Amino acid sequence: MSLVSKILILCLIIIATFLGIKSKKMTDLSNKVTKIETPKNLKKEEPKLLVTLFIPDEKKETLVSKEVDIKEITFNKTDLFEKVIKYLILSLEKNGVLKKENYEYEIYFKEKDIYLDLDSEVLLNAKTPKDELLIIYSFVDTLLSLGEYERVILLIDGKYQNKVNFINISEFYKLNTEI
Repeated sequence: MSLVSKILILCLIIIATFLGIKSKKMTDLSNKVTKIETPKNLKKEEPKLLVTLFIPDEKKETLVSKEVDIKEITFNKTDLFEKVIKYLILSLEKNGVLKKENYEYEIYFKEKDIYLDLDSEVLLNAKTPKDELLIIYSFVDTLLSLGEYERVILLIDGKYQNKVNFINISEFYKLNTEI
């Protein structure tokens, strides 16, 4: 065997060894399982229902709008309106417009009208005609901003009333966000 043949065989052995080592590393690498980390606390995004409430400003001079997320979403119209009223009353209590009490209320619908039956104590919180007007339109504008209805009439303790304190409430009210 000539020297060139021996060198050639040695080079082939070195190349084969190198390729064998490289192939083993690639096989080992491909056999490794790459761990994929996933977040452990995946929070399922709850559906939101943003509703606009109309409440008196701090000086009780005008109504301001405030968006709230109704947490307990319902597909029943009456339940939705009752929950909106509940949120409105809580906001009015928080802002000092209403005293903290358990006010009773019911809501009825007829064609494009809403009949809101309020506890007389709600309007008795008003000290001036303007206070009473702001309370009335807090309910009216909030309910009518939900859409579908055009007017609200107030019943007090289940009865039609002319007034509780200052303002005649025997007529239907329409949306008026300019108060």
